[in-house]
Amino acid sequence: MKFFVFGESLKEYAPLSDAIAWHDVSFSLAAEGGICWIDTREADWLRFVRESSVLGVNPVVISHAPDIKEMQRSLVVGGRGYCNGTELIRHCNEIASAVMAGGMWIPGGLVTAMVHRLSEHPDYEFKEAQTEVLTGREKEVLRLLLDGDSNQDMADKLNITVRTVKEHMSSILKKYRVKDRVALLLKIGQFKRTAL
Repeated sequence: MKFFVFGESLKEYAPLSDAIAWHDVSFSLAAEGGICWIDTREADWLRFVRESSVLGVNPVVISHAPDIKEMQRSLVVGGRGYCNGTELIRHCNEIASAVMAGGMWIPGGLVTAMVHRLSEHPDYEFKEAQTEVLTGREKEVLRLLLDGDSNQDMADKLNITVRTVKEHMSSILKKYRVKDRVALLLKIGQFKRTAL
């Protein structure tokens, strides 16, 4: 797997992934595959996300002030991952594995915010009947998820540990045969089609 870097500040992480300075290499030299780590502090970061995606190189955006709108912009132009720069070293291998396996990487807090925003969308219709397979506690966890609560918030409100929240969430995902919270949202409800 090849790694590329776009952003002067990311050079300090180069030994972490055997990266080369992406901006010093012509796009025409990039072979298909690999990951391009792209720093949002660089002026042309969105263009590099788009261009590396077109080349078949998986762009992972590194933000030092993550927010949901920036994340959405990065995904719309082809980003395969979005992470907090302060967590890059700790999660580098996990991010690379997820992205190279065809998945995406989004920080848990932003996933929770995104699920909440989607569940609050005027065209989203939650189907209570879809939750019949859940235990009472799992229904409580699901409701708090839709309210936008983090795992820690859920644990505090339900007077259980974060580990127990994660176990309930894992059970919910398994029951619905989905891999993530966004897929769960789509499984337990739907977006009504509105006239254009």
